[in-house]
Amino acid sequence: MDLPARSRSRISLTYLYGIGRTTARQVCGKAQIDPEKRTKDLTEDEIHRIRETLEQGYKVEGDSAAR
Repeated sequence: MDLPARSRSRISLTYLYGIGRTTARQVCGKAQIDPEKRTKDLTEDEIHRIRETLEQGYKVEGDSAAR
């Protein structure tokens, strides 16, 4: 995941194709991440939870149409 390090989590997620502001807030909530926390300050566990949340229920850049 290549996200801007200085932005807040909820804003950084919108840099992924297919993720808007509302979806970014939902992802933060489901992953139990503080949406105001800067991306550079996320722990490995928090990044892992975001990835899992995105893989489980959201279509983002790089996903095939057959999914």
